[in-house]
Amino acid sequence: MVSMLAMMACSEPEATETELFEAAEVHYRGGNYGEALSGYEAFLKRYPASPLAPTVEMRLRNIHREVSSVMERQGSPSPVYHGSRGDQSAAAAPLKVPKPPAPPSPDHANE
Repeated sequence: MVSMLAMMACSEPEATETELFEAAEVHYRGGNYGEALSGYEAFLKRYPASPLAPTVEMRLRNIHREVSSVMERQGSPSPVYHGSRGDQSAAAAPLKVPKPPAPPSPDHANE
């Protein structure tokens, strides 16, 4: 029983609502969208009725919109998926993103 109490005392306490939100915000503001997404999703899972939930949902939409915008730009390099911290299986594997079709050449524009 003493060892169980010692283990409980040594374990990290769960992040508070504010701590979890702020951690995701730091990643969001730093442009680290993968970590921000993970943080915001964990926040919503743990605190779905929080007064901060609408802000978190807005941040998630912003991240998805920004990533979509970057992905649609011609000539953009393909993003590289680094996986989560513990996931080494997909580290540095390039994402397969189809290239947009080339615009019609001026020779064939009036056909």
